[in-house]
Amino acid sequence: GGTGLGLSIVKSLATLHKGRVELWSEPGKGTRVTVRLPEAGPSAKSPASELAAPIHDELDRLLG
Repeated sequence: GGTGLGLSIVKSLATLHKGRVELWSEPGKGTRVTVRLPEAGPSAKSPASELAAPIHDELDRLLG
């Protein structure tokens, strides 16, 4: 078992990078998760760069 935060964290990070998460599930066969992120140019700055430290600190607190 886990904390149940995995997909929520992935969705938050994808959204910060102007991306999206796609899920497909078929009972008895499994689930496919795809993370789509826009292609970054050579001078692109991560929109999450200013949030990286607080997110890391919060994850450390939650996962302890």
